[in-house]
Amino acid sequence: MNRARILLYLARADFLERIRQYSFLFVLAATTYLGYSFYRGDVYLELDGYRGLMNSAWAGGMMATSTSLVLSLFGFYLVKNSIERDMRTGVGQIIATTPVSRLLYLFGKWLSNWGVLSLLVGIMAVTAVLLQVLGGESARVDPVALIVPFLALTLPSMAFVAALALLFETNSWSRGGVGNAVYFFLWMAGLVIPLLLHNIWLDWSGIMTIAESMGDGVRAINPAYNGDFSFTTQPLPEGGLRTFVWSGIEWTMPLALVRLLWMVFSLGVVALGSVFFHRFDPSREKQNWRQERTEPGEPVPVKAPVHGEHAAPARLSALPPGALRYNFFRALGAELRLMLRGQPWWWYAGGAIMLIGEAVSPLSESRRGWLPAAWLWPLLLWSSMGTRETYYRTSQLLFSSPHPLPRQLPTAWCAGLIVTLACGSGTAVNALWHADGAALLALVAGAVFIPSLALSLGVWSGSSRLFEITYLLLWYLGPLHPFGMPHLDFMGATDASLSVGAPASFALCAAILLGAAALGRWRQLQG
Repeated sequence: MNRARILLYLARADFLERIRQYSFLFVLAATTYLGYSFYRGDVYLELDGYRGLMNSAWAGGMMATSTSLVLSLFGFYLVKNSIERDMRTGVGQIIATTPVSRLLYLFGKWLSNWGVLSLLVGIMAVTAVLLQVLGGESARVDPVALIVPFLALTLPSMAFVAALALLFETNSWSRGGVGNAVYFFLWMAGLVIPLLLHNIWLDWSGIMTIAESMGDGVRAINPAYNGDFSFTTQPLPEGGLRTFVWSGIEWTMPLALVRLLWMVFSLGVVALGSVFFHRFDPSREKQNWRQERTEPGEPVPVKAPVHGEHAAPARLSALPPGALRYNFFRALGAELRLMLRGQPWWWYAGGAIMLIGEAVSPLSESRRGWLPAAWLWPLLLWSSMGTRETYYRTSQLLFSSPHPLPRQLPTAWCAGLIVTLACGSGTAVNALWHADGAALLALVAGAVFIPSLALSLGVWSGSSRLFEITYLLLWYLGPLHPFGMPHLDFMGATDASLSVGAPASFALCAAILLGAAALGRWRQLQG
């Protein structure tokens, strides 16, 4: 079998496996809802009070830009599990015994990743057609003007995201939660830096290219255009937005070359990944995939007696009185030890520095700066809540114990709450010192919300990835968003969040999430 056919079979098999997963259906539903939000007007693209007439160019450009924005984030987490899945299912060890090279294997995975993301891009392209037809502002559908933004802007950006997902999987430090968090910040920087520097060669997503072209359309009718380009969910201003006719990007040789270079660069990223990929050889990894080593507290294997050898009778001692009784505080201590186990010294040192900063800074700085940092530090601790049973395959052992729902689930939540309160205790002391009851209540509501969110998403998804991306988005859009989204500020970092009643909303959400976690665990027990 030649290499082209092997590459095709590898990509096809992985692609079919991907589109059958619930995670793909979740992202598909999210992207479809995004298109519906544009149709309803809940989300719209605004350029300093202007929007384009809903012709083919505007519908295609707007949807292509929003697709690049959304899928470059969620799509990364959707496809960043192909190598891990092959290792977990044993397929990787089988592939390692075949003549398939590391580079050929990774190119097959890259084609699969790109194929999955391209399928979602195609669905959004169909949504753009419906958006124009249902908008009723332009009856003539121009297929070229509508499709070109997807082909020239979105697909190359998806190729780059697909390659980055593979690169992150081939490195031991980036394949887990640390890599998920690092990519989130790289994604934000990658979107902002090209716009700040006005450098088209750094525009991997294509957003700057289309923003500049649409901005030129506004400047043609309003030379005082301030360069604003944003997707917003704010209510439309009274009288609506002013419209202008945008005929699409005027393609030049440098623009076309940039998009081609990002495609070539994606192939280079895949090739770079082959340098770090050890082809399922655990002896060349810093840490084995399955972590097959004797852990402290594990029973030491006992050598069985050979045939004819006299075996001494086993002597079992009686259990002490009360050993079979359930002790909540003992179980809570065990959960805390499991959560904190393996953390290096510098993790505790960083947490201590943040606590001191929270306590000695002015309260406004503590709430706005130190508290968000302190409540990002234990991200990987929270993300393990509700998922350890799946990851370590101990669910059968845990669920067969007496009363696992009313005993284990509350202790896991309380352990997460203790970690959250400990990391935010500096701000709590600061709020008490300044007698700011509103800030203190907001902090407590956030402390209750975080472990509830982690436990619920962990139980239902069985993976830490869903919580990590959800929390990072809330963490940025709420306390840190430059334009202010007080309804999403779950830690009360700003006074605006207190005025809109965000703490009470998140306290209620915490109660609902706890109920959802209990329902999910009950469902697991029944299964």
